[in-house]
Amino acid sequence: MRNLTLACVLGVAALGAWSTPSLAERVFNPADYGAVVDGETLCTEAIQKAIDECAAVGGGVVRLPKGKIASSTIFMKSNVTLDIPEGLTLKDPAMWVQHYMGCDDVTIRGITVFAHVNKNNDGIDIDGCHNVLIEDCRVDTDDDAICLKSSFPRTCENVTVRNCTVSSRCNALKCGTDSFGGFKNITITDCVVKPSARRGNHEQGDLREHPVHRRRRHGLCHWRNQGPSDRKSDPEERGHLLCRRRDEGRRRTAV
Repeated sequence: MRNLTLACVLGVAALGAWSTPSLAERVFNPADYGAVVDGETLCTEAIQKAIDECAAVGGGVVRLPKGKIASSTIFMKSNVTLDIPEGLTLKDPAMWVQHYMGCDDVTIRGITVFAHVNKNNDGIDIDGCHNVLIEDCRVDTDDDAICLKSSFPRTCENVTVRNCTVSSRCNALKCGTDSFGGFKNITITDCVVKPSARRGNHEQGDLREHPVHRRRRHGLCHWRNQGPSDRKSDPEERGHLLCRRRDEGRRRTAV
């Protein structure tokens, strides 16, 4: 799957992602396929029809109407931008909010995610994808907020996460647990980790905001699960990545 964009923008701000102007001119409105903006009527079929027809003609923009839209799982297609109105929140699905698997050239920009109805509510899962940009997003989840995975033998590679605010009652930013293909060239910059808006009865811990400065991983990285004999006295040393470079062999990088 190639050239997939999910954006929350005004006007044509998202269209810069396209190299071919004709794609940006093809706009599909799910309301034309029966979507009802009342927050109650399930519009999954109408949104999916708009996405499918957009992909069938070579790509373009599926622009959701303003208001509350109810939908279950939809499947994105190559060369399709899903344009979400400003202020709309992706909220409370049954499990993961978004799962991008084996995709190339993915842009996720300016969206808001809030998911706290299930302990498996991940916000954004990038799984075995190449050339991914996640920026200017707000993600608040019960499970992992932004999670990079490789659940099959393909690297999660060339991923940039920047200018995001993330909150979670589990992990705000995470690589794994699935790591069959490993991770390569991961950059996380200028993000803020802050307490979830819905802390419930979970342990609150340190409620200060924690800015995340530049972190970059070059080379092929795998999570290592340490047994009891491996545990360190310093809690920051209990988890680490094993990174392998072609020219350096094996080394350990603490995370």
